[in-house]
Amino acid sequence: MVNLDFLLSSISAVLLARHSTLVAEAVSSAYGRYTVLCDRVANQEELYAIRNGASPVFPGGAKVMAILPTSTSYLKLVDVPYLFPHTGQTVTPEKVMDYIRRSPAASSVILMAPLRVVRNSAASDMATMYLNIADVQLVTLLLSANQTKSQQVWRSW
Repeated sequence: MVNLDFLLSSISAVLLARHSTLVAEAVSSAYGRYTVLCDRVANQEELYAIRNGASPVFPGGAKVMAILPTSTSYLKLVDVPYLFPHTGQTVTPEKVMDYIRRSPAASSVILMAPLRVVRNSAASDMATMYLNIADVQLVTLLLSANQTKSQQVWRSW
């Protein structure tokens, strides 16, 4: 379990060291992640500072990310081939994620839950994929409207 007071003081120290005017006011646990309440919306440089301040708090060198809160879009891809044409291997979430990572749009795809591949039926050679993707457009709107104060910080697993 992470000491929330230590997490807050570590984030605050890094923000102060970088001469940021952003103030981290509180940290709480939310949905298996950690939420940092700030006095305003963080810019990209301040998100890096939050990440750098949080990193030493998590054991084992866990990867830490800091992002603005987002809504989730649910995408359903239908009639995706279940078998790779040349190898006959089945499509797995790991193989799909490998393709996504190599895509030009990879930096825009932030999965909020693991990708799921479901075969349409036992006899079918087609599948359906379900992706829960962070809605980046909403973040842009929130930044421009300055309507949110919360940053999400979590360890990836």
